[in-house]
Amino acid sequence: MNGSDLLLRIQSDLEEISGYTSRIAVEIPLRSEEPSTIISRLAVYNYQTYLEIRSLSGIAPDFEIDEKRLGQMYSVLAHYLDRYAPGNEDLHCYVTAISIYLTFIAHKPLHPPGSFSEEIQIVRRGSLYYCSGRRKFIRDNPSLCRFCVCQPA
Repeated sequence: MNGSDLLLRIQSDLEEISGYTSRIAVEIPLRSEEPSTIISRLAVYNYQTYLEIRSLSGIAPDFEIDEKRLGQMYSVLAHYLDRYAPGNEDLHCYVTAISIYLTFIAHKPLHPPGSFSEEIQIVRRGSLYYCSGRRKFIRDNPSLCRFCVCQPA
């Protein structure tokens, strides 16, 4: 599979939950006005990523996606979301699409850069991202850290 095909799949998945993403569009300005919390920062980052996905009409130059790794991430995301958001299929689709896009197409961290929490700080140096929480959380089950583009800080 190439990046353009994956992008089309992600865009299609997000289109199927357009009612859900419309509700998020209404909530995001409210989240932006909240004190900076982990949840509000992640919500804004994910929504900005959603808007980025919607704005793309293709990928140039195109590139190949490691389908085995892609399948593994889909599986870990399903396990993670079943554990932390059981039964919320629209949220599952939204988070999965954004996480897959960030990892395989945009090559950006799964959390917003900056101080994400007391344990997680993500910084960018040149074209690389570094995460202070990667070493600690990579062994958690289920952990998405092994798919994140961040290097250990």
